[in-house]
Amino acid sequence: MTTEQRRSLQAFQDYIRKTLDPTYILSYMAPWFREEEVQYIQAEKNNKGPMEAATLFLKFLLELQEEGWFRGFLDALDHAGYSGLYEAIESWDFKKIEKLEEYRLLLKRLQPEFKTRIIPTDIISDLSECLINQECEEILQALKNWIEGNPKLSFLKPGILTGRGKTNQNTGMTLPAQKCILDAFKASGDHNILIATSVADEGIDIAQCNLVILYEYVGNVIKMIQTRGRGRARGSKCFLLTSNAGVIEKEQINMYKEKMMNDSILRLQTWDEAVFREKILHIQTHEKFIRDSQEKPKPVPDKENKKLLCRKCKALACYTADVRVIEECHYTVLGDAFKECFVSRPHPKPKQFSSFEKRAKIFCARQNCSHDWGIHVKYKTFEIPVIKIESFVVEDIATGVQTLYSKWKDFHFEKIPFDPAEMSK
Repeated sequence: MTTEQRRSLQAFQDYIRKTLDPTYILSYMAPWFREEEVQYIQAEKNNKGPMEAATLFLKFLLELQEEGWFRGFLDALDHAGYSGLYEAIESWDFKKIEKLEEYRLLLKRLQPEFKTRIIPTDIISDLSECLINQECEEILQALKNWIEGNPKLSFLKPGILTGRGKTNQNTGMTLPAQKCILDAFKASGDHNILIATSVADEGIDIAQCNLVILYEYVGNVIKMIQTRGRGRARGSKCFLLTSNAGVIEKEQINMYKEKMMNDSILRLQTWDEAVFREKILHIQTHEKFIRDSQEKPKPVPDKENKKLLCRKCKALACYTADVRVIEECHYTVLGDAFKECFVSRPHPKPKQFSSFEKRAKIFCARQNCSHDWGIHVKYKTFEIPVIKIESFVVEDIATGVQTLYSKWKDFHFEKIPFDPAEMSK
């Protein structure tokens, strides 16, 4: 992360702390935060609230110096379901974060207008089977409450459908909960309208409906076609409700792209089959040439010996010169010195996989640490530890610089293959 980007994150931290509940992403930030910092943030939320906890979280975050922490932060946001916040920070478009706040206030601002000026039956005369798509999850419940609280919409029986990822307020819907909502909608009894997030776009089997309403929601042309296809009933309709000129323009572009696609398909169907095959071969050859020319050179492995320290307590575990690679993706450590650095406990789920028999878990032997380092296995005839790089900090012996890695493939050191002959020395 550059200095300028760090300043940008500091400048817009007020928007972030209004959106973020850090307790949902702390588990993903464990490699960068100390355990006492995690406990401090959680205590701040319990005592003062999520905004205060987010303020403390951002303070600790911006003080981090380890390589890779910013990518880890973005990944944590993505895993925890903060898609809007993730996209805004990754693209450095903080207008998107401001938009999240606008969405939260939107319904409160419009609700009095709905009650005094708009007659619901005039604008939605028949919503017996309806799917509403809404990108911002925070107002789903508010929409449901508004429908249920309006006597002129008493014929509607709304249900809420969200994804499985964590949101700001809860941990998302489980698969059984999703199935229950969808079954109720299919039965046309308990629910005859679904208020859904983008989870309804694709991948979930939803019964036919006769009306799809998209509220301030537009994606690419494929998403547009898929979402519109949710209206499976004969004569179904799809409407986009928005006052945003940018959203309207994007949807018009999608419609133009769809027309181009359909016209292209019709033209292709008139082609001679031999000409079509020749054209496809030409395109594939050209694309392969581009891919081959853009292939990145493999990084040169660093042959300097380095230390592996326990990521939690920073105790010395081993040196990279003692690390060996088994079957290209598993890493063990040679020598009796490493055996003194860890303790083993029976694995709760022992099993056989490939040439390995998983038998135990290994932990840092240092008192009051017990950080998870990996597993102990039987590989062919050898009893060996298999370590995971995310459990360690790599320290340069000469400079003392420490680096964190989440995957072995990102650590470009000299990887020596495992040789059974070394085990007898």
